[in-house]
Formats: sequence, C-alpha cells, structure tokens
Amino acid sequence: EEEPPYIDLFSYTLTPSCVKWLESVPSSPSNELATAFYGSIRFTPERWFLSLLVNKNYSSLPDGKSSFFELGQRYLFWTVASLSSHQFIATYGSKDSFLGCTMVGFDPKSRKVYHGNC
Repeated sequence: EEEPPYIDLFSYTLTPSCVKWLESVPSSPSNELATAFYGSIRFTPERWFLSLLVNKNYSSLPDGKSSFFELGQRYLFWTVASLSSHQFIATYGSKDSFLGCTMVGFDPKSRKVYHGNC
C-alpha cells in the first residue's frame, strides 16, 4: 500500500526593515533565504550528518558574498531545480526517481517568507 505524500508549508511575516534589506541584497532574496535555511543552527545536525554520507564532490554552502546558488548545483542531497529572485526550489532523489523537494519563497507585497517540503 502506498503511503500518502508528506507536505508541509510554513510562512513567516517579516518586518518592513527586513523586507527592505532582502530587496537590496546583491544576490537575490531567494539566494539569501536558501543560504540562511541551509546555514541555520536548526539545520546544523542534519547538515553535519548528511555531509558524512556524501562524497566531497558536492558544493559548499554559498557565503552570500562571492558565490550563489545556481540552477543545477548540488548541495548535499539537493539539486537546485528552480531559481528566481523570489523563489528557490531544490529537489532530492536519484537521477531516475524524484523523491521530494524543499522550497523557500519570498513575497515582498505580503511581507511573507514561505518554506515548505514535500
């Protein structure tokens, strides 16, 4: 019997000054948000554990100054599948089988950041 898919979506309202800062970053809001997510303290245990399972041929986390996420780039088990100034989607799975994705999005009009997994 097939298990139902897992989906979560969270949204957070940003302060006007945070929205202003995100809109002014040299890369893009989506790059800053993806870097913040993958570089966060809460993601540290998962990042550490996953880094032990993959070889060293994956990209390191962009530092937001000299390097940015790029379409097709691999980071740990994720591959950047879609990238725009306000949305970042990374998929995980094998080349033949899509297993899931992680999404980070930014809506400046509503001052919300969205994060989801499926």
